[in-house]
Amino acid sequence: MKILLVKPYPNPKHNFINKFSLNSLTLKQIAAITPPEHDVDIIDEKYEKIIYSKKYDLVGISILAFNSTRGYEISKNYKKLDITVVFGGYHASLMPHEVMKYADAVVIGEAENNWQQLLKDLQNGTLKKIYKNSDFVKPEDIPPARHDIGNYTLIEPIQATRGCPIGCEFCAMNVIEGNKFRARSIEDVINEIKSIKSKKILFTDASLTINLKYTKELFSAMKDLNKKFWCFGNIDVFSYDKEFLELSREAGVEKWILGIESISQ
Repeated sequence: MKILLVKPYPNPKHNFINKFSLNSLTLKQIAAITPPEHDVDIIDEKYEKIIYSKKYDLVGISILAFNSTRGYEISKNYKKLDITVVFGGYHASLMPHEVMKYADAVVIGEAENNWQQLLKDLQNGTLKKIYKNSDFVKPEDIPPARHDIGNYTLIEPIQATRGCPIGCEFCAMNVIEGNKFRARSIEDVINEIKSIKSKKILFTDASLTINLKYTKELFSAMKDLNKKFWCFGNIDVFSYDKEFLELSREAGVEKWILGIESISQ
């Protein structure tokens, strides 16, 4: 099958500035778990326009709340062409009954355990309306992204871990990735980093300060990669572990994006 994966973007501005912004890790991970007999294209509307004259058997659209309306517009355009449309992403997982109005199927939560089954069902004419995992993806099944598909940007995304045990009540990650910390093997993460041509990489993990033992091992392995990294973390760790902060600098981390989960010390 010919498959298109889309990240909608309201009122996209196609200019050089977008080269500095982040493209979609989710779509590149989905491309990575798609069996090789299928052809996959990725379009992020921040960087390029959709060409509706190009023929596809399946269009997958990943949405958050801010770009959901644009996603619905794209779906309507493809369904007019009698093309199957599947939605996934945070908004689709949290609001499946809304999204279903515009979709042939909705993937709820992590897609790794059911994406290949969805493709088989589509080929067999047995596509279901909802695909939802009974459990979260095992650490060894978190895929390296396909960095050879989609747009090249000056900062590329990667993911070493999933799940956050902190459990902030306002955070959608509790629903999507759960509260169980899961980590890929350090060897797999390092090999993926080596495959990325960009010199700057963003870890999209909820927080690389959840399991310091794992992260310290990872950072030690990153020291000689000659890359620069941005990471998400929790602010409390940096008040008591100066050694960890120094190690992150040695590993190439140039920016920590810190979550302040409470105004209380």
